[in-house]
Formats: sequence, structure tokens, C-alpha cells
Amino acid sequence: MFKELRNIEKREDGIYILNKLGHVAMIPLELEDELYKYAELEDLPEKTPEFIYDLANIGLLEYTNYEPDENQLYFDDAILKSQDDKPVYRGPIIAHLAITNACNMNCKYCSVKNIHSKIRNGLSTDEYKKIIDKLVDIGTFQIGLTGGEPTTRKDLVELVRYIASKNVACNLTTNGFIVPEELIIKLKEAGLTQVQISLDSYKKEVHEKYRTEGSFDRAIQTARLFKKHGYIVGVDTVVTNNNMDDLEEFMNFLEDNNFDGLTIIKLKQGDLDLETFMEQVPEYNKYAQLIDKICRRNGNLEITIDCSSVSNLCKTLTLEEQNKIHSAGCPAGHTLISIAPNGDMYPCAALTNEKYKIGNILTDDLEKIWNENEILRKLRGIKKHVEGKCKNCIKLDVCRAGCRGIADSLSGKQYISDANCQISL
Repeated sequence: MFKELRNIEKREDGIYILNKLGHVAMIPLELEDELYKYAELEDLPEKTPEFIYDLANIGLLEYTNYEPDENQLYFDDAILKSQDDKPVYRGPIIAHLAITNACNMNCKYCSVKNIHSKIRNGLSTDEYKKIIDKLVDIGTFQIGLTGGEPTTRKDLVELVRYIASKNVACNLTTNGFIVPEELIIKLKEAGLTQVQISLDSYKKEVHEKYRTEGSFDRAIQTARLFKKHGYIVGVDTVVTNNNMDDLEEFMNFLEDNNFDGLTIIKLKQGDLDLETFMEQVPEYNKYAQLIDKICRRNGNLEITIDCSSVSNLCKTLTLEEQNKIHSAGCPAGHTLISIAPNGDMYPCAALTNEKYKIGNILTDDLEKIWNENEILRKLRGIKKHVEGKCKNCIKLDVCRAGCRGIADSLSGKQYISDANCQISL
């Protein structure tokens, strides 16, 4: 049976399913009858199509006689098989929408600070609703509200309610620095069910090294308030050489405190000077071994590894093992788009700089940009456009040439191989 279904929609390219956790899957039209046949069952029969197991493993279907395989999360086969510059989906499945450039913290590695600080005038509530409408019209299934710090915006509850009214999943990313319990209650009533709290360690001094003094205790307190009111609470952790040795113990800490998930994000340069970035970006082989342990770890914490960590994953896992991992390589141009507080669009938060700007969602034709923009076309076709050692790597299909943000920081070139990768060909 469908589990916590938020929306199911038949489109020209397939059946799209979205649940309240934000999991999205696309089922080919020719499998429609089988999908509904098995979705009506309480128990799985002996002979069941493989795609039904996949949907159960990512929490879109549930059965009384089947326990989901926690280690077999979902790969997007369409992206893996893509060999050209055309988008897999008719629009971005996930949009990261920054609703303010204001922030009550000053994280040193913030990926968007440089661009957002140049934005003088933010957008009105009505303008953000127009953006949301455009995203829904092109097929976006999940909108993540970011910033700056989104909780500083007075119309946050109204925007969450508007997104929920469109049957689109809404996720909030917050630093948790100042989030009153009254706001948490109102957001729940408006339809928000899931939040991500920025937290880099279970050690106060480690967390605050690149963030703001006093932010650790406030983040923990905010997370507990969200849990108190029934939210699914995940943690976003930026991994650096500063906190990498503590990551496994940190995961135990999160489980002990009843957090629901952890998203591991490899450091991008952001506002760091290049010397500090190169010193702190996780050492490739050590990080690869750590990711390998995490992928094999048993526990109640749902782990998501960001796309920039997939090149490290490729170091230790066999090709067969990689096909069971949740994260694929760079999804820019296929599933993701990032929108600044003035409506300017970028392929992702790691590429929030002028040379990667692809247009403005309020003034430009979103459908045309999605299908025809040269930057998005090259990012989608990165496997044929990348320069350097990646071209001949047998793991290119999975890794998709590493993180463009890191590659650009280390080389200054848009389509060069990720120099952080140490795979020997």
C-alpha cells in the first residue's frame, strides 16, 4: 500500500509518486497497471516485480510481510543511463528556494554568501508565490526553503502553507539559532513536516569553529523542539578535516537523541580562502574509507550522502555495490535547481556564482531555460564534456565527473576533472 502518500501524478513521461518524507520516484507508463495492482495489496506475493521492492525500500510502499532493505536505497537509473544533453525530467524535481539573504549567523564556508550579499532588494510574498507556481507548473515535487536563514522571514508560515496547498513537499533548512516554539507550532499547522538542522559535530568547539559562537546549544534546543511537535528532524553536516574523525561517534549521538536522518555534505569553498579550503576539504582516501563504513552501517539513522561524496564512494565500492546507494553523481540539470532571493537561478548551491547563472525565474521562460540553457546542457552531458582523467574512468557513469563546485574551486575551470578525486585509472 502507498505509505504516507502526498501526491501521485500521471504525466506524459511516467507516473510520479511523492510521499510526505519527500521521496520521489518516476514509474514508466507501461508499468502503470502493475504499480496499482501491487499498491492495493497488504502482503507481497512470492513473485513480485523488482521495481515494487525498490519503492518499498525507499518508503513509498509498505507491506506487512516485507521489511525494507535499509542498505538498498534508490538510484535514479534514468540519470545513470543518460548520455546526452537532454533533461531526464521535464523540469527540476527538487528546487532549493532561498527566501532571504538575511542570516543571524556567519558560517565561514557558506556557499551562497558572496552572491546573496550583493542582493539589495528581496522579493515580496506574492513574487515568491509566483515562483512557486512556476515550479509546480514545470513539475517540481519538492521545494526546500533555504536562505540566508529562512526563519528570519515574517511570511514563512504563509509560504509553507502555499506550498502545501499545491501538494508539493516542503522542507525547511535552518541553523536553529533563533526559532521560537510558537513558530514551530504554526509551521506544523501550515503543513510543514520535515526540517533539516545545520549541525557539524556533537562537540561544541568543533561545530562552532566555522560557524557562530553559541550556535551549538541553540541548534540542539531547536531540534528538540521540532521533535517535541512531531517533525521528522534531519541534520545537515558539512564534513571537513576538522570534524571527519568524529563523524561515526556523531552518528551515535544523533541516534541517542532521536534524530531521524543525517545528510553528509562534503566541504565546498564558499567564503573560505583557497588555502583554508584546500587544507580543510576532506582528504580523499580517508574520506572514502569513512563513507564506505557509513554505507555499511546498521542503525536507525537514515543516511544521505551528497552528490559530491560519490567520487569517494567510487574508491571503495564495486560497481554492483554502487547500484544500491542512494546518491548518484551530480544531478544538476536533471533533478535540481537553486534559486537566489532575487529569483536568479543556478544549477545548484555549490555553483552559486555569476559564471553559472542561468537566468531569472520571474522574468525568464523557465521551460526554455531548463531545456535549452547551454550551462545546464553541458552539466547534463558532463560525461562527454568533461576534460582530463575522468574521460576514461570506468566509474564515470556513477560519479559523473565529481563535484563541479569543488573542481571549479581547485582549477578555475568549469568542465575539468575533480582534482580532489584520487581514483587510479
